[in-house]
Amino acid sequence: MDAQLLVQTRRFAVASPAFICDDCPTSPADLARFPILQEVGTSESSLWLAKHGVCDAGQGGVTVLPGNLTLDAARMGQGIAVTAGVWVQADIDSGRLLKLFEDEEDFGYYIVTRAGVHRASLKAFRKWLRYQI
Repeated sequence: MDAQLLVQTRRFAVASPAFICDDCPTSPADLARFPILQEVGTSESSLWLAKHGVCDAGQGGVTVLPGNLTLDAARMGQGIAVTAGVWVQADIDSGRLLKLFEDEEDFGYYIVTRAGVHRASLKAFRKWLRYQI
């Protein structure tokens, strides 16, 4: 296999400023009292939450959604999402989302292909994919 780094980022816990209001969590463990928005089919947020002592969602519960709807729900004030910083940095910069916590470790997304000579269509797709980030 050939693995090329597409993007390196950190994980952020984010929420709408209107959702948090005056009840801003002071530690990741405090997130247990809020609704958690989790992307279906991934373990990124659940691993991050467990790493930071949030093993159960507590009173808030967990809502599992497709990736694009997870961030839309966070923007609309329906809960807290844990996601890659690269996906939400523009929302943070604009004030649509508030960064509550940031992981201290970088992680990355990779383009993984078979080793060897690649067809022109694969090369074009990889180029397009890099341009999207």
